[in-house]
Amino acid sequence: MGIRLHTEYGKVNITAFLEYLLMALVVLYSSMWCLFVESQSNFFLRLAYPVLLVLIVLKVRVVSYGRLQRLILLAAALAVYLLGTRYNVARYGLYFVGPLLLLMLYIGMKDNEGDPFGLLYKLGDIVTVLTVISLVCFVFGTCLDVLPFKDTVSYYFAGYDRTCTTYFHLYYAAQTMLMFGHELVRNCGMFAEAPGFAMFLVIALATEVFFRVRPRLWRCGVIAAAALTTFSTKAILLVMLVVGIKVVIDRPRRIEWQRLKVLVLPLGGLVLLGAAAVLLIDKMNTASFFIRLDDLAASFKAFASSPLFGTGYYNDDSIIALFAYDRSNNGLSMGLAVLLAQGGLFLTAVYLVPMYLCIRRFCSGDRLRVAAFFLVYIGLLFVSNMPFSFLSLFLLAFSMEAGQSELSHHIT
Repeated sequence: MGIRLHTEYGKVNITAFLEYLLMALVVLYSSMWCLFVESQSNFFLRLAYPVLLVLIVLKVRVVSYGRLQRLILLAAALAVYLLGTRYNVARYGLYFVGPLLLLMLYIGMKDNEGDPFGLLYKLGDIVTVLTVISLVCFVFGTCLDVLPFKDTVSYYFAGYDRTCTTYFHLYYAAQTMLMFGHELVRNCGMFAEAPGFAMFLVIALATEVFFRVRPRLWRCGVIAAAALTTFSTKAILLVMLVVGIKVVIDRPRRIEWQRLKVLVLPLGGLVLLGAAAVLLIDKMNTASFFIRLDDLAASFKAFASSPLFGTGYYNDDSIIALFAYDRSNNGLSMGLAVLLAQGGLFLTAVYLVPMYLCIRRFCSGDRLRVAAFFLVYIGLLFVSNMPFSFLSLFLLAFSMEAGQSELSHHIT
């Protein structure tokens, strides 16, 4: 039994279009485009409301009482957190609670149909297209300067007025960095900085590698190549982590390959660890590394002042006030520490406990792959200030609903 919402399904092509549109909004929330509208990132969350509502009307026929109970339980938990902080009430309700509950409802429907990964696959499709575009523009535009239609765009970001070249507003040469003693232009894709692009590259790769029974090697290669051209330490390390975990958890069918894996795996592990050490040592010589350490220290100080509920949703000022060093802008960088500082143990548990439960819901043969995906995501969350982004809301809703239905206990 349940609450009936609608009796007819929409057309499959309309639903697919709206799902792609929803995932495009997830990407645009973090993109350079948000700098060109008055409400910035929140503009794309506002657009997501009607898209989600139409999808729910088209596809959700019945809300089961089990799902309804989970929605009520989550809403109650989020209300308790708000009562504990009483901070940023309007933004919290409009840009966190509302989208999260709607995403849970829709992903729950997808799970009932045996398609819990459908939206993640569509996100991966969008990121792959943007990745191919970025590589073409990076190689033939930024590096070789033979690509036509180059334009210049002006914008305000991280406390400064800036300009950069762009191609079709789908690629921006927006950032340079010093790496191994050389200044390099970074592949930022359609983002204001390379780490923003890196978030989506890592999630798209993890989706392809862990949630596809047969990962497409060309996609993995394209994404890995783009990660290299971002010159982002976190992107490169997390891509290496995805590959390393994949090699460890996969069991070759032929006994000869199994024996070869036993011999090669330790050597490959040493090579990956060596490469990671080189990248980290180089990173330790940059101002970015010390800023991250300062962010961690300030976040833990803020957490210590209010360990249960934290200092409040999006209360960046509570952390910024505890910085030990001046920097060019007050942007935060360590997402898991930010979540702990602003959300306390309570909201951090709301993020982490559903991941564990989601892993348990899948059959034993697939738990390792689901666990691997969340391990990579936690690594990304640790080094990226993304705990309240549209992408994180989507993945939080996914962790709460994926695998609830018996049709979705297997990765197919």
